[in-house]
Amino acid sequence: MNKNHLAILFLAVSTVLCGQNMNQPQSGKNSIGFFFSPDVCYRTLKSDGSSEIADFILSSRNKKESYKFGYTIGLSFAHQMSTHFALEGGLSFSNKGFKTIESDIIVGDSLDPRFGFIGESGLISNIKLVDNFNYLELPLRLTFKTGMNKFRFTASAGLVNSFLLNSIITSQITYLSGDVQRNSSKSLTNFNKWSVSPVVGIGLEWQPGDKVQYRLEPTFRYGITKIIDAPVTAFLWSGGLQFTCLFKIS
Repeated sequence: MNKNHLAILFLAVSTVLCGQNMNQPQSGKNSIGFFFSPDVCYRTLKSDGSSEIADFILSSRNKKESYKFGYTIGLSFAHQMSTHFALEGGLSFSNKGFKTIESDIIVGDSLDPRFGFIGESGLISNIKLVDNFNYLELPLRLTFKTGMNKFRFTASAGLVNSFLLNSIITSQITYLSGDVQRNSSKSLTNFNKWSVSPVVGIGLEWQPGDKVQYRLEPTFRYGITKIIDAPVTAFLWSGGLQFTCLFKIS
C-alpha cells in the first residue's frame, strides 16, 4: 500500500468519525461537574549564574531532591461551542511540590538549617523533607472531541492560573533505633503568590446517555513563572491522570 492509498484511507476514516459525531443529537450545550487527578509532581531548578555558590546549590539540590505525589480536585464548567469544540473552565485546589531525602548517618542533636536542633541523642539514618505548595486555581482550556456513538477521543490545551494559599514543609526523621519523628510547619520563605501553567491532555470520553459524560485523560502541566525571586529558583510541573464527570444542565 503506497502513500497515496494511506492518505485516502486516513481521509475516509476521519470523514466517517466526524460524520458519525455530527449526526448525534445534542441535548444541551452547558455542563457542570467535577474532576480529580492524582499527580506526580516535581520542579525544574534554574540558576541566574550570578555566582559559583548558586551553581553549587543547584547541583546539590538536583542530587538530593526527587518527585512527590500530589493531587488536583475541583469543579468544572463546560460550554459546547460546536460539534467538536468545547470551552472548559473551573475552580480547583491543587497540591504540588517536591521532596528531599538525606540518607547519610547523622549524629543526634545536629543543627538543621530549617528546624534548628533536631533529634534526640542517637544516630539518624534518614531525613525526608517534603515541600508542599497548595494552590487555588482557575483553569481554562479548549477541548476537541471526535468519535463514534458513545465514545469520543479528546484533546485539550489551555492555561491554569494558580494562587498560592500556603507552603507547608513536612519532615520525617528516622533513627537507627527504628523510631520515627514527624513534623509539619509553615514555610517562612517568601514565595511568589501567583503562577501560570500551560496544560495539555489527551484521553477518552464516554457518554452513556444524554445527560452525563465521563472522561479519563493523562494531563501534563508546566509552570512558566518561577516560584521565588532568588539566584536559584524553581518552576513547578506535574503529570496526572484526570477523571472528569460532567452533567448537562441546558
